[in-house]
Amino acid sequence: MRSRPYVGAVMSKKPVFFDPNDPVIWLPGYRMVLYPAQGGDPVVYSLDVLDDARALTAGLEIAGNHAFELWDGLYMVSRHEPAEY
Repeated sequence: MRSRPYVGAVMSKKPVFFDPNDPVIWLPGYRMVLYPAQGGDPVVYSLDVLDDARALTAGLEIAGNHAFELWDGLYMVSRHEPAEY
């Protein structure tokens, strides 16, 4: 479990195509990659949460009817794809 306190869900957005030499992207922490339903460029959100369950809850609140992936550092936690009607 993480030692940092729960502050809020979304802290910042970053473009998906970032510099791999940027040390900030290699820091541990939860990120959500949002894939817009209408297409377009994915958006990356940094999540300040304590665990996987809270990251998923925050992701579901942010995503609405869009697909998203949750990452903890370099590890994928989950991928969510909304049901098609």
